[in-house]
Amino acid sequence: MRDLKRIILPLMAGSLLMGWSFANESFSERLYCQLGETSVRVYLLQEEGTFKCTEYRRLLDSYLRREYSSIMQVITNMNRGDDVEYRRALYEEKKQLFFKLFSQIKLIENAVSDFQSNFLIRSQEFIRDELTKKRQEFVSMKEDYEQQLLQSPYSTFLPKKIAQLKDIEGLIERLLTTKEMDVFVCDLGRYLTLSKQIVS
Repeated sequence: MRDLKRIILPLMAGSLLMGWSFANESFSERLYCQLGETSVRVYLLQEEGTFKCTEYRRLLDSYLRREYSSIMQVITNMNRGDDVEYRRALYEEKKQLFFKLFSQIKLIENAVSDFQSNFLIRSQEFIRDELTKKRQEFVSMKEDYEQQLLQSPYSTFLPKKIAQLKDIEGLIERLLTTKEMDVFVCDLGRYLTLSKQIVS
C-alpha cells in the first residue's frame, strides 16, 4: 500500500498541478462536462463528447441573455397591442426556453460544485495518512534543529530550516482541513516544493 501511495501521489499531484503554475485558471475552469437533457457528468480530463464546463456555461449564459432580450421585445410588442394572441403564445414559448436554459446552467453549477467537493474529500482522505506521518517527521526535525540552534546561536542555516518546517506544518494542516479545492491545489504545490527544499 505504501508503494502504491508513492506512485499515485506524484501522479495525482502532477495531474492536479499540470498547467496551474502557468495559468490562472481555477480548478473548476479545468473541468469537462457532458451535458444531457436533465443531467451533467463532470470529468477531470477531457473525454470524447465532453467540453469545458466553463464553455458550456458561457454558451448557455449567452443564449439566456438573448432569450431575455427576446422576451422583453415580445412584452414590448404585446403592450403596444401588436398581434397580442400570437405574441402571448410566443411569450410562453420563449419563457419555457428561458427556464430550460436557466435550469441547465444550474445543473452545471451544481454538478461542478458536487464534483469538486467529492474530489477534495477523496484527495484529502487519500493523502491523510502520508501527510500525518510526514508532519510527525517534520515536527521531530524542527525540534532537533531548535536544539542545535541552542548550541549554535549564530547559525544562519538553522533558523531558515526551522521557518521552513513551521511553514510546512501549516501547509499540511491546511491541506487536510481546507474546504476549497483551489486552496488545496495551491497548497499541494507549495507543499511539494517546500518538502523538496527541506530534504535537500
